[in-house]
Amino acid sequence: MMRRIASGGFGDPLNHYAHSGAWFKGRLLIGTSRANLQFLKLGKLDVDIPCWPVNDLGLNYTSSFEESIAAAEIWSLMQGENNAFSSKRVYQSPYHPFSTEQKPFRSEISYRSMCVFKDNGNDHTLFVATTSRSRGNGPDILHSRDGINFQRLPKPNLKLEKAQDSDLPRFSSIRNLIQYEDMVVTCATGGSRGNINHSMNSSVYASVSPETGDWVSINGNGFGSPPECLCVFSLCEHRGSLYAGTAGLQGFALFKGTRTGALTFKWELVVDRGAGRGALNQGIVSMCSFGDDLYLGTGIQSGGYDRVHGIGPAAFEVLRMNAEGSVELLVGADRPGYTAGSGYSSGFSNPFNAYLWRMEVHRDYLYVGTLDTSIFSLFTSAEKLSPFAADKLGRGDLMEWLLACGGADLWRTRDGLLWEPISTNGCNNFYNYGIRTLVSNGDYLFVGTANPFGPKIWNSDTGQYEINRLSGTEIIMLNP
Repeated sequence: MMRRIASGGFGDPLNHYAHSGAWFKGRLLIGTSRANLQFLKLGKLDVDIPCWPVNDLGLNYTSSFEESIAAAEIWSLMQGENNAFSSKRVYQSPYHPFSTEQKPFRSEISYRSMCVFKDNGNDHTLFVATTSRSRGNGPDILHSRDGINFQRLPKPNLKLEKAQDSDLPRFSSIRNLIQYEDMVVTCATGGSRGNINHSMNSSVYASVSPETGDWVSINGNGFGSPPECLCVFSLCEHRGSLYAGTAGLQGFALFKGTRTGALTFKWELVVDRGAGRGALNQGIVSMCSFGDDLYLGTGIQSGGYDRVHGIGPAAFEVLRMNAEGSVELLVGADRPGYTAGSGYSSGFSNPFNAYLWRMEVHRDYLYVGTLDTSIFSLFTSAEKLSPFAADKLGRGDLMEWLLACGGADLWRTRDGLLWEPISTNGCNNFYNYGIRTLVSNGDYLFVGTANPFGPKIWNSDTGQYEINRLSGTEIIMLNP
């Protein structure tokens, strides 16, 4: 049974993504990102959409925009009697130290990753990674000992061992923070100049004392250089080893790291070239250790269609590395050496399922959440819809179809071969086009959605932007 415990972006529909989440000190913490589609438009993303899906909110770096729109937030959800949850904002992005009265701006627009650092199995510290503004000086890491009060750590010195190339984008975003033994491990995934998922840095960094800002690359100068390797996109601990998944124009690569010293590792390549699919498996978007196996979920950036590099469109695959170290295909396109064990083709046989965005183990099941781009049919020209035989459909027809099967998917499995759909329509809200966060506290599974379709949305019938009361992230609790 699914139950909403927060909706409408915690009362502010500009909280579009539950971009990160963690169960810490007996409460659910959610880090948001703000006004996602508005920021994409301001960034002049190369997307062919006749009318932008959401209304204009003004220009960033103006006083009104920075005051009421830009600031990312952290929310705490506390369980009370009868499983009722109360939510409270515990942190909001401050203004950046470089901010001035003439050019004001908040420090960050997103809290993209969270890591609960445990000491002898007990919650010790919550680390939160940020996405910085283009006028800022790179991402930060926050920490908290109680989930209520947050402090900013010294700027993480994520640098290449070689001299920095001035043509490379500046780092702007940290997508991964994980604990590995006594260290925190991360990578710089995002860069400036619109390179949200292209830091052009394939180093993996570790620190035994993040409070000092001291980080060391534990794979030298990285796993390769662009275009074969654009960044490290995902990290995971599995059976005592550290795994790193990359993104590149020839397909992802998976590396296994074995610790050899305090801050040294030996790395070996497990699989590359997108496991025989090449560029259509551009990156490993999510990884999860489940039983004896390491599960991999793939995707192509920018919603399954990398227009900059001409890759896609294509849906994700699910693969796994078994206990013997072999990689097998579970969900995806059959090809030499790989046959989909589940019988599902890419995207669970849904061409709009662009990413396998999140994975989480809960009560002996592996749960996976997707990004489904079908909602953009509401804003697409008839010419673009014609290959799907949908060019003659009106808005009402498309809405009826989306009500049935639009929105993100949530699936689960016990063995990787038999999959059960929990929801294939955004948990009954097709504006929930992505499941961005999955958090288990052992008793319940919490689902945090991505829903950037507001506060007003384009209505092609009226030719107007109209209020969408179903916009903003939702937090959904799944009972066992």
